[in-house]
Amino acid sequence: MPAATCSRREFVTRVLAASALVGGGGFSRSALALDTPLLFQTHSLRDWFIRDFAGTLKELKDVGYTGMEITSFHGFKGNTRGDYGPLTDMPPAQIRKIISDSGLSCESSHFMAKEFDDAGFGAAVEWAQGVGIKYMVATGLPTAKTAAEWQQQFDWMNRVGERVRREGLRLGFHTDASPWTRYDGKLAMDEMLRNVPDENCLQQLDLAGVIEHDVDAGAYMSAHPGRFYWLHLRDGVKPREAGAYLPALVPGQGVINWKSVMAGARTAGVKSYIVEMQVRPVEGSMDAFKQSYKYLRAMTL
Repeated sequence: MPAATCSRREFVTRVLAASALVGGGGFSRSALALDTPLLFQTHSLRDWFIRDFAGTLKELKDVGYTGMEITSFHGFKGNTRGDYGPLTDMPPAQIRKIISDSGLSCESSHFMAKEFDDAGFGAAVEWAQGVGIKYMVATGLPTAKTAAEWQQQFDWMNRVGERVRREGLRLGFHTDASPWTRYDGKLAMDEMLRNVPDENCLQQLDLAGVIEHDVDAGAYMSAHPGRFYWLHLRDGVKPREAGAYLPALVPGQGVINWKSVMAGARTAGVKSYIVEMQVRPVEGSMDAFKQSYKYLRAMTL
């Protein structure tokens, strides 16, 4: 039928069908934009929490976020990027109630590596169980460079992971830039996945490290299905000096190829998508979370 004689309904149907096939994938929007819940990471919102914990959660829920990843209030005391001040010693039951009342989910929390030492382990587990999380995600491990140092880290993950599992929880590792470096001709991340099984430590891929080391995160996740449980969503620009702090940018404002990343995450079976906005200055964090949600929900392939 010539286009001129097409009914309006037939025309619209054809346009939608053609749009759905753009890119060869048989769909027009990413799985994330369609049906994957978006969570937010709380550390850059600590000043908002101090001013109004419950109100901050409500504001982000109203944006559209369905859950959060918290950080250990007590464990981050004195952290160089800021801590939770008067909330540091808030009882975990109170934290749990505020989160529950907000209607947001919270299944994971970041813990500093030192909290898994014998001296702090009991308190960290008690806090985790009191807040009601399922996953204790380790961050702040010493930077490894040699084969021996990396093996120590792998052994640490396996040992601590088994210990955490005996408490009814699971261990995770938040990747920084170091796993994307090489030692003895080997990529540290490859060796981590080979030496540390998921039952001992789940992997949380943060995009900051891949930006610094020019890693194709989408391709890497695709090549390792089932190995990355979480994906921290943020954009950025490669720093001029290796190891320099990498401030987060709203998705779409940096170098990340979002089509590739989201396709790779879908192929890899990533379970949890968490927006992480360690922006500078920190005062821009709330706006960055709102802009990030808008961008990710509107993203098309």
